[in-house]
Amino acid sequence: MPNTTTTSSFCEYSDEFSLNRETRWKRSVIRDHYETSKLAEETLRESRKARMIMEHSLDSTRDTLNIWRDFEENYNHSILNLKERIKSHEAQEKRKQERKIKLEIRRIHLSRPTQISLLRKSQRKPIENSKIHSEGLKSLKFR
Repeated sequence: MPNTTTTSSFCEYSDEFSLNRETRWKRSVIRDHYETSKLAEETLRESRKARMIMEHSLDSTRDTLNIWRDFEENYNHSILNLKERIKSHEAQEKRKQERKIKLEIRRIHLSRPTQISLLRKSQRKPIENSKIHSEGLKSLKFR
């Protein structure tokens, strides 16, 4: 019997030890689970915060791209309008210049009264060419 007592006390000790060990293990698992869940919650919060920041940045980037796209379209449209205005202005200036040149050519080619024709008009009588050449222009009086 003493053997049994020893064995039974050993079993009791062993059972107590295994219970104690099992309890410690359970407690450590629960504690680890609690810590892990806290870390998981913190990670989840941080990832949500990072997601919100990324969404905000993405929205801001989209807005910037839309503004740039609108600017680029309006800029190209403005350039085309300016190009058309420049072409029409250059064509108008060219027409004005051509008119001025035509007027100058007309003015140059208009028959202008010479001193001899003025003299003829003032005297109201025809002068012969031979007389004009023989007497010379110096002898004629001009007004």
